[in-house]
Amino acid sequence: MSDTATTRRQVLRAAAVGAAALGATPFIRSRALAQQEEIRIGALCELSGVASTIGSQQALGIQMAVDEINKTGGVLGKPGIGGRPVRLVLEDTESKVATGLSKAKKLVERDRVHVLTGVIFSSVSLAVQEYLNKEGKVPFINTGSGNPAISEPPACGTYSFALCPSSRLFSLPAAQAAKKYGARWFFIGDDYSWGRNSVELMKEAASLGRKIEIVGEEYPPLGTTNYAPYVTKAIAAKPDVIGLVVFGAGYARIIKQIRQMGVRAHLHHNFWSQIDAVAAGDAVLGMTAGECFTYEHPSAPRMQQFAQAYHALHKAWPDPTAARAYTGVEMLAMALQNGGTTDPLTVVRELRRLRHRNSVMGDVYFRECDHAAVMPIFMVEGRQTEKYGIYPAYVEPAGDPDALLVPCGKTGCEPATKL
Repeated sequence: MSDTATTRRQVLRAAAVGAAALGATPFIRSRALAQQEEIRIGALCELSGVASTIGSQQALGIQMAVDEINKTGGVLGKPGIGGRPVRLVLEDTESKVATGLSKAKKLVERDRVHVLTGVIFSSVSLAVQEYLNKEGKVPFINTGSGNPAISEPPACGTYSFALCPSSRLFSLPAAQAAKKYGARWFFIGDDYSWGRNSVELMKEAASLGRKIEIVGEEYPPLGTTNYAPYVTKAIAAKPDVIGLVVFGAGYARIIKQIRQMGVRAHLHHNFWSQIDAVAAGDAVLGMTAGECFTYEHPSAPRMQQFAQAYHALHKAWPDPTAARAYTGVEMLAMALQNGGTTDPLTVVRELRRLRHRNSVMGDVYFRECDHAAVMPIFMVEGRQTEKYGIYPAYVEPAGDPDALLVPCGKTGCEPATKL
């Protein structure tokens, strides 16, 4: 498999490949899967369209977790007795809201899945969540959308959870970037709600490190191919740091064009995309970003175990999206196991009280007040080694994870998420 792209065909082929063991699994190892009704996990992934580069990575992480759970005995088992097998039902949203909503309804109403996960685009997630919270009533963990809106009114609700760190968390390392690289910042973000919201949060985060001066900001349309006009404005502003919030194929394009135009300012991105960073090549070296996953972390050994297991399967190093997707399935399975049933409200209650201290992203839990995940966030830097090629190297932890979070009691989600 190429390091730069994962095709839809490769995602589907991966369903036939067993996952490598990841050390301390949270599931009970049983002799064999019991001959009982299967547990059906529905996955909505952007396997085609604008978000397919990381949507395909998400699907691979989901499949890897399902394979590992089945390998260790399934779900709802007891020591020495096989649990129920898990079956993944995977659907392509095509990066479209209408398609994503239609596929969600199909998974719930026809396939009768017990739980749902996936989704990259926040617009898709918002539509799916409205349906699930009002009609579908199936527990759903979004593992790919960083838009805070998916865990804010009116999108928050009983059945929806946001595992991917929102920009309220991913933006935190901008404080370290401001301290290290300078106070003059120019921002370039995608021109839709996630891009604009994330720029505002990055401004707040950078200001936690020092008093900053905003020397300009630009919002190219999503899918822009020529960023030169925006980069030219950044050059004229003479910033110390260019703060980037760019998604999909634009991620690699803008970084390469910035370097080709001779920009000397430091680059700091809202998050690290391995697929897109590799596509950017040497241009990404030295860039920093916020992240919750990398291949080597001083206090989270399962990160390295996951990266190595993924590489053994796919001959490429994982995008952080794959790790988040893997963790989402683990947490759904743990909630099913802990509750002893597939009853939707019981699964929701177990997710709310679950603290996954040994996930491949470290210590992870959902806030009861808005079902948004909290986990350790840190700064990474683009580096290159013989082992990994271009990769996100751990630099240092971010500051207070609550710094940009809306305090519980003030989210406006409390009535929607109260059981």
